[in-house]
Amino acid sequence: MKLSKPDEMEQSHNLKAGRNGFMFYSLALLIWAIYDFIATGEMGWQMTILLLGTGIFWWSRVVLYKRTETEGKTKTPSNAILWTLFYLVVLLSIIGIIKYFS
Repeated sequence: MKLSKPDEMEQSHNLKAGRNGFMFYSLALLIWAIYDFIATGEMGWQMTILLLGTGIFWWSRVVLYKRTETEGKTKTPSNAILWTLFYLVVLLSIIGIIKYFS
């Protein structure tokens, strides 16, 4: 089987499919984490996985943006940095709440 380099249309389809898959997994993990928290009163691994995954997503956007900058531009997209910091604060808050109530 020979692997060929994808053309622009196939790359576009792969990006859209990847985005839809990421949204599905994120929503499924969020619903599962909320249900598990209501049912058991404990925060499971679902929320940690969800927050780490979205944090990795936003941080990788920052890194990829930095790699593709042209002509000496050094501006980092502020929304990606803010989302990364937001997810980091949320993750640390959840860990603190779990430790406080344990």
